[in-house]
Amino acid sequence: MADIERYFAAANSGEGFYSFFGEVFDRKRLDRIYLLRGGPGTGKSTLMKKIGKRAEAEGLSVQYVPCSSDIGSLDGVIIPEKSTAIFDATAPHSAEPSYPGAVEVTAELYPALITIALRGKRDEIIAFSDTAKRETTAAGEYLSAAARMKREAITEAKHAFDSEKAARAAKREAAALSVGGEEKHRFISSIDKDGRKSLDTYLRLAKTKVAVTDKFGLGHELLRLILAFSRERGAHCTVFPDPVTPEYPEALWFEKDRTYYFIDPEGDSGCEKRLNIMRFVSRKRLATVRGKLRFAARCGAALEEGAVKCFMRAADCHAELEEIYSSAMDFRFADMLSEKIISEIFG
Repeated sequence: MADIERYFAAANSGEGFYSFFGEVFDRKRLDRIYLLRGGPGTGKSTLMKKIGKRAEAEGLSVQYVPCSSDIGSLDGVIIPEKSTAIFDATAPHSAEPSYPGAVEVTAELYPALITIALRGKRDEIIAFSDTAKRETTAAGEYLSAAARMKREAITEAKHAFDSEKAARAAKREAAALSVGGEEKHRFISSIDKDGRKSLDTYLRLAKTKVAVTDKFGLGHELLRLILAFSRERGAHCTVFPDPVTPEYPEALWFEKDRTYYFIDPEGDSGCEKRLNIMRFVSRKRLATVRGKLRFAARCGAALEEGAVKCFMRAADCHAELEEIYSSAMDFRFADMLSEKIISEIFG
């Protein structure tokens, strides 16, 4: 059965909008990329889902790239066997062709908009758009502060961390991994109006699932060590950064072995293999910083919740914009564009 993968190509992070779009939709590796453009509610996600389902129906592997701000929408679809992708080239990941015609094909939905109807909604469109932008910016400030708290907590927790013992364990893990592959970067979780959410793609695809049980942020340190030793051996993987602090990995996917390492804060994943971070922690030293860690955790959670509330208000504005644009959209045009692209991809 062909693999169906779902991952994020970008995330709302403590470093702002953090994107791997250039890597995911690599213009020098894919033969054809459709740059899809259109306003909110013009049918971009519907078109991409239709193409993905057609590929699935033909038994092809499909990579779905959900929107990091709305998991129900898509930023793109990749069909590896066809060396073809289609993605939303409008803001915040606007894109222009680098190799027009040779690689990229622009696919415009804007011509299907009835502009007379939109001019009558000018003030509403401006107000909703500007409010959504302000709320998204405010959410970024909350996430930036949450990232500072998380980094501070990890710094404190490292005083209780036996890095040498953890390194020996990480080296043993890396030694069991197959050499080869290539390093990739994706996000497996994101933060939006519904809070933090993670996709289950690699939990589903993995033959071996390794849960790093951790409540102090030190799981990131263990994953960094496993990543370093696997790189040293030439066993490459897909690295999934934490969406708040993207310098820290929250999961690693070794495709050749179909092995998935991930952080499990609550220790309730039911995996057959676990790496308990407490094996590498001095409880005596931990006791001296536990108060700081709890305080940082409470602050970080409150700041993330503040970001979520901002994303909720931005999402409400986006929903209003979608309704306005949908009412001014000739979807017959979108259907014809969809059929044209499907015909070009599948013949």
